[in-house]
Amino acid sequence: MPRTGFCSARARCEVVSDEATQTSANITAGLYVVRQGMQQSGFLKSVDQGMMRLLRSLAYGDVSGIKPRIGQDVRYPLVEDITRTSKERSREILQQLYEQGYLDRRIEAKVYRCPHDNTASIRPRLSCPRCNSEALEKHPLLEHISCGHVDLEKNFLSGQGYVCPKDHGPLRQIGVDYRKAGMAYKCSSCGNLTPLPVERWVCNASDHVFSLEEAVSEDVYSYQLVEEKYDEVKQALRYVDPLAETLRRHAYLVETFADVVGASGITHSVDIYARATTSNPREAVVVSVLTGEATKPENVIGIYCIVLDTSPKMAILVSIPKLNEESKFYAQKLGMTVIEGDDITEASQQLDLFLQNHGDDRPLAVVPFARAAITPTASGPTSVRLATGTDGHTTAGVTTDSPFLEPSPHRL
Repeated sequence: MPRTGFCSARARCEVVSDEATQTSANITAGLYVVRQGMQQSGFLKSVDQGMMRLLRSLAYGDVSGIKPRIGQDVRYPLVEDITRTSKERSREILQQLYEQGYLDRRIEAKVYRCPHDNTASIRPRLSCPRCNSEALEKHPLLEHISCGHVDLEKNFLSGQGYVCPKDHGPLRQIGVDYRKAGMAYKCSSCGNLTPLPVERWVCNASDHVFSLEEAVSEDVYSYQLVEEKYDEVKQALRYVDPLAETLRRHAYLVETFADVVGASGITHSVDIYARATTSNPREAVVVSVLTGEATKPENVIGIYCIVLDTSPKMAILVSIPKLNEESKFYAQKLGMTVIEGDDITEASQQLDLFLQNHGDDRPLAVVPFARAAITPTASGPTSVRLATGTDGHTTAGVTTDSPFLEPSPHRL
């Protein structure tokens, strides 16, 4: 019996919206090849849109290197901005790309943390080695070269300049008569003078006191793209730029590797996101690309999950090379326009031609769903059903036993 679930994070996606929900002026292009094709070729073991945006910025020179910002915590603000993720996820992305051989790293600094609660918000505590008092005053020291006397600088001061308090000889020239001898701490409680007070550390969060040896140390790194990987990354991105440029020529504002929130509130990772300009007020279009082994029916169904949730004016499926008959059947039954090409150049030309002929006036290609549920399963054949309930809502159900449909939180 097939195992059923929902298509989204951990294979679940349920779209609920009012009939009054308006279509936004967006184009969403989910280039599945960037994720599936590159993973199949060994480009990345695990890739998401944040990683792709970061690699693209590094490969094309928008970012030369990545340095940490160290304060109460260690952060990589540049990575957070590019990947649009939390500080924790940004550090995970850097670690993953380093482990997979795409980033070099070097130690930029070392951070010490409280062993009690792991916070980096700590302060030093210096105390007198004789009486353990923290009432210490820091003083510069001077040494009289001829007699070797070392004392506090203030004890050498007189109305005539510096005078040695031991032999009363004048100290006129530094390096000849005297030299600086470092710093010392004088205890206001017991009068002890020491160059080395006892050093301890105090946690600002818990007041826990500990030695430097007890502190938890952490290496903090800076990163840059491995030089040998530049061409590989650019090659992996070859499907994105031509299609994005085609959209720009048709007056769309384009962003590559974007996160788009659907009517359900679920964030969908897409490789090209574009919106119509005010001078070109077209409604939303969804463009997705499948290539090679990714041109399976299961992936057509996966794209449809995004189509349902983002409610576009039209859904365009670009296939490199051509879809097989089963995939094309599902794409057409689900209201998608299929564009095929032997390579990305031909596909871009076909997309350009389609936008010229149909970009402005093509009727709605996907019905305006009020309620939709997509239910992919784990293995076996795929079936699709559309039904309208008594409440006037339309439901689209998909059932598949395919082992290839294994959605993740960032890919449907």
